[in-house]
Amino acid sequence: MSPTAFRIVTIPILSDVGVREVPGTRLAEKSRDFRLLALKSSPNAFASTYEEESKRSIEQTYERLTNSKAVQFVALKCEDETTEQGVSAAGPDELVRNEWEGFIVLLGPQESSDGGVSASVNPFHLMTRTSSGEHEKRKPGSSYQVDAGLYFHLNGLFVRPAARGHGLGRTLVEAAITQALSNSQELGASEVIVTILVDEWNTTARLLYESCGFVDIAKETYRQQAQEQAKARVALRMELRCTPE
Repeated sequence: MSPTAFRIVTIPILSDVGVREVPGTRLAEKSRDFRLLALKSSPNAFASTYEEESKRSIEQTYERLTNSKAVQFVALKCEDETTEQGVSAAGPDELVRNEWEGFIVLLGPQESSDGGVSASVNPFHLMTRTSSGEHEKRKPGSSYQVDAGLYFHLNGLFVRPAARGHGLGRTLVEAAITQALSNSQELGASEVIVTILVDEWNTTARLLYESCGFVDIAKETYRQQAQEQAKARVALRMELRCTPE
């Protein structure tokens, strides 16, 4: 099978942890396994480590899949040799049954007045919180003040090593950006700000993001890990403007 044959899908928002169902649990296990593969394959590309993530319970992974402000995109290997265009939804059974080739998460939106992601905090916790500090459970788009624009953040991009070199990373990034624009247009936002954090040394990743329109806006000391593991990272921000249709 051609390594370029894939289909971009979104993971469904699961039911609350308190009413966890078997298909959702299997999906959480699949998601956790792929995350651990990413950390083992590219340990220097992520904030977390394999050792830290392997200690997390399946309940913690499941809870993340219930969060409506974290849209998770997966590149599924296609059964034929034709890459499908666009993004579609997939159910838990299909996601568990098929091989994952790549992954990215779109976090947000948050109001521009809330400020963007920095290298000193966990992007997931920052971008999925409510005004009260609790993690988001409501649908994106309700009760936002969007005159000043909306923030989104791309997180956790990973492509399986055997699938690299065929544009899959770019396809995932563009799918997430398209989703951010679509959400913002529905809300009537005046501006969309999409950010991503990347290690300064990671030239391949930086060139990918720059090719998608990201520009360097800041250089920060990365403080999400222990001091001896911390690395300088560059936050790249892409600004897109959209208006209501």
